[in-house]
Amino acid sequence: MASGLSGRDGQAMAPAWRAGTFNLKRGGDARCQSARSARARPELPPCNPPPAGWKEEQCPNPQCRDFSCIKWHSPQEWRCRGGESCPRPESCRAWHVKVEDICQTRVIDLLDERLSEAELHRFAKGEEGAKYLRAVVYGFAGIQLPAVALMLKDLPMLRELHLPDAQKEDCHLQVKELLMQIRSKCPGLREVSFANAQVRTWDLVT
Repeated sequence: MASGLSGRDGQAMAPAWRAGTFNLKRGGDARCQSARSARARPELPPCNPPPAGWKEEQCPNPQCRDFSCIKWHSPQEWRCRGGESCPRPESCRAWHVKVEDICQTRVIDLLDERLSEAELHRFAKGEEGAKYLRAVVYGFAGIQLPAVALMLKDLPMLRELHLPDAQKEDCHLQVKELLMQIRSKCPGLREVSFANAQVRTWDLVT
């Protein structure tokens, strides 16, 4: 799938800072040993931070579909060039997070029987929420859509959504609804990875 970057052989390649693909392994994660979720769990690859200058300037193309574009497309994802040294932090509406700190992964395991209601609704907000680049949701189903939307809406820098145990043909309509609910809060979300497919978000909502 094209990403806007090309290697020496002319084939499309993902940005160097993008998280790698999942490596499915059995065992490893103790949470997947319960009877309800005794299935393969992916080993998460490192989530590398974006390049310098990421989200500091506005993209001139309001319909931009360049996966490798590092500019912001909504004020919701605008990052202050001055960062923590911003001379006017009280009036500046951009995020004041270092680019090297934007490398967190939000893991939501809806199949974990030990997951409490309080933990499900423990959100990362504000500047902390702006440090999340990727979200991984296990056990996604349409009935949990409102809860998942709530847990993602405070992650304005979110770029990748992974559904490792969901088949595209089984839940693409529910995912489309999820994207519609969170797109104003997560405008930089560009890709959804199912167990059997990787899809650009604009191909799901159009």
